[in-house]
Amino acid sequence: MPRIRRTSLALICLALIAIIAVLASSILYVNRLDNAAQELAIAATRGAFEAAYPATRGAFEAEYPTTLIENSHPDYQAILPSEELLRYIENTKRSLGSLTALIAIRGSTNIPRIPYGQTASSAKFEIDLDFQNSPASVTIEMVTVDGRWLITAFGLSANLLND
Repeated sequence: MPRIRRTSLALICLALIAIIAVLASSILYVNRLDNAAQELAIAATRGAFEAAYPATRGAFEAEYPTTLIENSHPDYQAILPSEELLRYIENTKRSLGSLTALIAIRGSTNIPRIPYGQTASSAKFEIDLDFQNSPASVTIEMVTVDGRWLITAFGLSANLLND
């Protein structure tokens, strides 16, 4: 009888260890994915609005928003091709001036706790920015495709643009 109890106890301990390992792995996965979403949101926003080098003769010299375009979802690219997106960003920079600071980021991710399902993760962030001529806010939405975040929406709002 004691041998059966020891075997049962060992099996229960092994099962608990396996469950704890799966939960720990899931928590690490969710944290890693959440951090990657925030990092992409910040990098895409900075890449879109920071000047590559100082403006000359009043013209705004901007770096091509590589991070934003390379991480755009194909559906978003179909709605807003990179040429139009670049034109939108350049026009906004002309009105708002140069980006002086990234103030804050807030938002959330919706990541399934069990990473092995078929449900895609999603994220939505709002980033407060300070430009030379006006404060502004960027809204960025993303989904995961094959474990990689892709941008599905990117928009900027500022009172100066609404006038």
